[in-house]
Amino acid sequence: DTELEREEANFVLEAARAQRNMCILEQQLAAAKVDEMIALGNLYRFRAQTAEHKLEDANIDVGCICHDIHKSGVVLHNPHKHR
Repeated sequence: DTELEREEANFVLEAARAQRNMCILEQQLAAAKVDEMIALGNLYRFRAQTAEHKLEDANIDVGCICHDIHKSGVVLHNPHKHR
C-alpha cells in the first residue's frame, strides 16, 4: 500500500510541476503581450506624429500658395461664402 501511495505522490508532484511550468509560461506570455502592446503604442504614436508634421507642412504650403495668389491679384471664388 505504501508503494502505491508513493507512486501516486510522484504523479501528484509531477502534475504540480507541470502546472507550475504552465503558470510560468502564462506569465511570460502576458509579459510578452505587454511588450508587444508597448511597442505597437510607440509605433502608432510615431506614425501619428509623422502624419501631424505632414499636415502642418501641407497647411504651411497651402498658406504660402494662398498668399502668393492673393499677392498676384487673383480673386479666389469661395462657394461657401454666398451672401
